[in-house]
Amino acid sequence: MISFYAYLLLIYMDTLGKEDRSERMRRVRAKGNRSTELKFRMAITRRGIGGWKMHDRSLPGCPDFVFHEVKLAIFVDGCFWHGCPVSKRPLPVTNRVYWTNKVAYNITRSQQVDAELRSKGFEIMRVWEHSLRSRESVTRLLEELSERLQARNPAVNSSRRRQREHS
Repeated sequence: MISFYAYLLLIYMDTLGKEDRSERMRRVRAKGNRSTELKFRMAITRRGIGGWKMHDRSLPGCPDFVFHEVKLAIFVDGCFWHGCPVSKRPLPVTNRVYWTNKVAYNITRSQQVDAELRSKGFEIMRVWEHSLRSRESVTRLLEELSERLQARNPAVNSSRRRQREHS
């Protein structure tokens, strides 16, 4: 008699060879880090921060959020995929060489994209996944974003200054 697990293995056995499976998996494209991006999007919307566009494919790296008027590009990076130096998420035990190379490639690509965007006059802001977990860190993040937007747009600064003088 065959065991239940052996039966499952026979039923769900991969019918593709290693190269075919690898090629098929290579064609799968990410659809974004939706839950993390959604948290950030909700936070800036609640804060009343507008003037941004999501996933502008005309820019290098297709930033998650772009403020064209002030040339600010924001990337919301997953701690695992982009090798966060703070959270230091562990790599999988199996196929460690692959994962090490994958994360290293992502880090290098992010640095190249940052350089390209800077050459076009953009400021880059990288938001780490872990910084969206607590209310306090989201508040700090939004304060930093507001400061950067104000610093890059003198019209916003002068109108806010006038509002404070009249109140």
